[in-house]
Parts: sequence; structure tokens; C-alpha cells
Amino acid sequence: MQAAAGAAALLILAGTLFGCSLFGSEEESSAPPAESSVSTAPPESEASSGSDVVNSIATGDEAFDEAFAENPIDASYRLAQEDAYSTTDMLQLANDYAAIWENEVDSAYKRLLDEAGAEEREQVRAEQEQWVADTPAALQAIAEQAEAEGGSLSRVTAASAVMEYYRTRASELYRRLYELDGSLNLAYSAQG
Repeated sequence: MQAAAGAAALLILAGTLFGCSLFGSEEESSAPPAESSVSTAPPESEASSGSDVVNSIATGDEAFDEAFAENPIDASYRLAQEDAYSTTDMLQLANDYAAIWENEVDSAYKRLLDEAGAEEREQVRAEQEQWVADTPAALQAIAEQAEAEGGSLSRVTAASAVMEYYRTRASELYRRLYELDGSLNLAYSAQG
């Protein structure tokens, strides 16, 4: 899709702003989705929440929210975060998991197109096309905000925000799949 290529180009642009690429490899993916009915809250401080390093997701569907809170990607990210000591480690980790969540967006979107009824399929397609169209501007805003904040962790901040951007969209799509079959089946499988 042209929008996916545009999003990849924007990621390269954002990486250039910070002197590195946001993702370790360039892979074209199917496009990102649309408007969000999901609210996110930044992780609480380590002192109050233990070691939560991802935003909490609240969709209004308590069963889904509980299932999503226990997803294996976040569990793996939390575990890997414990070993990310340097800025380079943290940046690579955020980039890696942004790519994982981007893949989940693609997977969930394709599954929704296969499993949804005709009316919902068209709605999902329209939302996805809008989300794809909005992605370059959203990623640019993330890059600009991190650059404006500056500091030694600005690249990590940007990469983490990109990860949350894709994670939030994936949660929206998986919530819709959850409404169809009552299960949360991510494409992700942990690598040994």
C-alpha cells in the first residue's frame, strides 16, 4: 500500500532526526487502522506500580481489557526491559517491539476482514484506510515532540511512543475480534 510505504519513509525521516533508524530492518507492512475507541494511560511510576513499562489500555470491555493486559508481547517486553541498561539497548528494544506491534496491526486487520460481516468489514476497511493516512503525521508529531523535549533519552522516548502508537491500534482491532469470538489470539510467538 502507498500509505505503508509513506509510513516507512516517515520512520526513516524520524530516525534521521535522531541519527538512527527507528527499526532495525525495513519491512513493508500492511497499513495501520483508524479512529481510536481505546483510551490509554501512561504507566504509573515504578514506585507505585512495580515495573509496568507500557500504557494501560481501557476499551470499556472489561473482559477484553483483562485479557489484553496479560498479552504475551507486553510480558516479553517487560522481561526484556529488565536487561536494557544502556540507551542503545532501550532504543533497540522499543524499535523491536514497535515492529512486533505493527505486525499485530496487520495481522488483526487481515483477520477482521476475513471474519467480520459485510457491513462491519467495510467500516473496518474505511477506519484502517484513515488510520494509514493519518500515520505519517502521527509519527512526525511523535518525532517532533521527542526532539523538542530533547535530552539524552529523546530517541528512546520517540521509539517508545511509536511502539505505543502501534500497540494501541492493535488493541482496537483485537477488541473487535474479541467481540466476534471471545478470544485474544495474537500472531506473536515468543522467540526462544
